[in-house]
Amino acid sequence: MGKYLKHSFALPCFLLLFFFLDGSVTNMILALVNTHHYKIVPAFLLITWILMPLYTEKRSVLYNMSFVIGFLYDSYYTGILGINLFLFPALVYVTYLAKRKLTLNFYTVWVWGVMAYFTYQHVICIVYRLLRFHHESYGTFFQSFLGPSLLFNSLIIFMMTLIIPAFCQWEAR
Repeated sequence: MGKYLKHSFALPCFLLLFFFLDGSVTNMILALVNTHHYKIVPAFLLITWILMPLYTEKRSVLYNMSFVIGFLYDSYYTGILGINLFLFPALVYVTYLAKRKLTLNFYTVWVWGVMAYFTYQHVICIVYRLLRFHHESYGTFFQSFLGPSLLFNSLIIFMMTLIIPAFCQWEAR
């Protein structure tokens, strides 16, 4: 019975944990770093979507959870339904495609994570500008948001590259 529960509920609970961790750490960082010049936004959930397909073969669980959590993410954080609802599953799919070409070692996984995060943030920026949700220039976006967030999340990717394989090995046993 315990093995069934672990195989059925460990991955969805792990993903929901990072969904809630995103909001909590974001509020904590905004309270600690009180400045209007730059904004650091942690992306634990996004990084989990980037790295998890590299280490697990539970495609249906990841796709289903990416739709559900994408909907929750859109409704709670952005207020525009549909962007992350489709970007999270697309990110999982692209990561599965990249997994075929990548040699899975620490450095390639870290570089893949940084590149995927960078690309995701640019897609979000373009979509928000098309929807007239943001009115800032690209230079302001890069200087005040993307640069600091990319540095912070590169460190998070570094740590998650150690955590996620260990979780996937534990969950597969």
